[in-house]
Amino acid sequence: KLDKFLGRTDPKSVDTWLDNLEDYCVAHSIVASADKTFVAQYHLDGEIKDWFKLFTDSTGVKNNKAMDFDEFKRELTRASLDSTHSDDIKKDFAKLAQTGPAAKNVEAFRKWHLRYNACAELTNVNYYSDAILLDAFMSGLKKEVRVH
Repeated sequence: KLDKFLGRTDPKSVDTWLDNLEDYCVAHSIVASADKTFVAQYHLDGEIKDWFKLFTDSTGVKNNKAMDFDEFKRELTRASLDSTHSDDIKKDFAKLAQTGPAAKNVEAFRKWHLRYNACAELTNVNYYSDAILLDAFMSGLKKEVRVH
C-alpha cells in the first residue's frame, strides 16, 4: 500500500515517499514512465495535489505531453522545498560516504543531487561546481572502489 503524499516541506519525507512509490511500482509491475506518474498523481493529497493540478491538466499532461516520471520527481522535490533547506542539504552533502555497496552510495548521491538541484534553482545559488561534486563523490567511496 502506498500512502498519500501531502507535500511536507521536508526533503527527506519527499525521498522516502518517492522510494515507497518506486517500490509500489515494482511490486505492481508498473514500468512505463507515464504510468508511474499517473500512479503518483493518484496518491497526492492536500496542497501538493493542488500544486500538481496547477502544474498539469487533470490527466497529468503538461504541454500536451504525458509528464515523464523523472521530471515529476524533480518538480515534486522542487515544490516540496523552500530556501531554508539549503543549509540542511549542504550538511547532508558533507555526510555522504560509502558505508555499504557502491550502488547504495550512488543512489544516496543521486537523491541528494536531486534535492540540491531543486534548492539551487529555488534560491538561484549554486554552491558546488560539477568538479567539486565529482571529487566529493569519489572521495566518499571506499578506497578499493575509487577509480582515478
